[in-house]
Amino acid sequence: MTTDQSLRGSLKVLRDRWGTPLGDQAFEQLSEILDRDDIRVTNINCFGQPNPDVVRGSFTAGAGTIGPVAKDLFAARTFKLKELKLFPKGIPWPEIFNIDFEIGQ
Repeated sequence: MTTDQSLRGSLKVLRDRWGTPLGDQAFEQLSEILDRDDIRVTNINCFGQPNPDVVRGSFTAGAGTIGPVAKDLFAARTFKLKELKLFPKGIPWPEIFNIDFEIGQ
């Protein structure tokens, strides 16, 4: 890992904005959180090749699933949840939700 003295210019800006790359443990924990029968993952994008530092994704889940999944995402120790957006589907009572998220280190 580089020290603050060796980081200059755009490298320092990138580190300050995005943090450090995500490790294998972060991807394993994210996979465990989203590996449920009542979740349908619709999109996963990793940014920062060859060492991803941001992951954006989306999934669809029922109303009873959102609470436990959000709790697990917020409680994760190997990554930081930067954004979580819920989009309800169903009128007048939402039955299914589209969830967008962004994680980083």
